[in-house]
Amino acid sequence: VLVSRPDRSPREPFRLGVFYLAMHVVPFSDILAFLEEWWSPLEASHQHAVKLYPHYMGHPRCCPKHEACSSEDLAQGELQQADWRIPYCNTDPRLQRMLRIDRLHDHSEGQWMNAYRSHALEPWSETKAVFKAEFYPWLQEHVDLVLCGHPIYWCTLFDEFQI
Repeated sequence: VLVSRPDRSPREPFRLGVFYLAMHVVPFSDILAFLEEWWSPLEASHQHAVKLYPHYMGHPRCCPKHEACSSEDLAQGELQQADWRIPYCNTDPRLQRMLRIDRLHDHSEGQWMNAYRSHALEPWSETKAVFKAEFYPWLQEHVDLVLCGHPIYWCTLFDEFQI
């Protein structure tokens, strides 16, 4: 069920803004394909009926330097057809730092140790407050649908978000 924002004019073309955040693309691959390949063509009068704001954080090719992807990295990955997930990679360095992705990908002390440290109650409360301050105003203006997945605690970033 889609609900149009009340601040939109009825004559304004409907464009669905989708914010995607997860360490894995696979759980959402069906809905992403639907939004990009099926919905947009159905809205023939509007070339881009869906605007996807992807923040896929899980694949090493997305952030080989533990940084957010640049547009050049994405273009190069697509040219090489290196991986079908590359177009969904995160490009926002603020979010990359905020979620401590470099630590999450560091498994030197075991796969879950850095995730546990980064998302313990105290640092995570601070992360949520920073996310709210830095992202909520932009989300309010651009996003109609949030897709959030593994790790599930990332979904708590949106606890207070209202469209």
